[in-house]
Amino acid sequence: MTKYEWHTIKISQMRQQDDSYLMSIEVNGVIKEAVTNDDPREYKNVKLYLSNPWQPVAPVALRSLKIKTGFYYMKFFVSCRLYTLNTT
Repeated sequence: MTKYEWHTIKISQMRQQDDSYLMSIEVNGVIKEAVTNDDPREYKNVKLYLSNPWQPVAPVALRSLKIKTGFYYMKFFVSCRLYTLNTT
């Protein structure tokens, strides 16, 4: 991703016609990774971390974070906009 620009990141897991689920990662409208999940599971009280205590904070800004769950055809959907900052 280029510096000093907003990027759209989407992570989703969608139900397919064969009842499997396709998990995909999309960056700026381009699918970067897609895998079939034949064993989707349901979790309660899930926590979302944007960082961890073991690594330095990423030089990015985050906005428009959206999380949707529980739709018939969709297990989950996470969408946000990242602004990449200068790393020097």
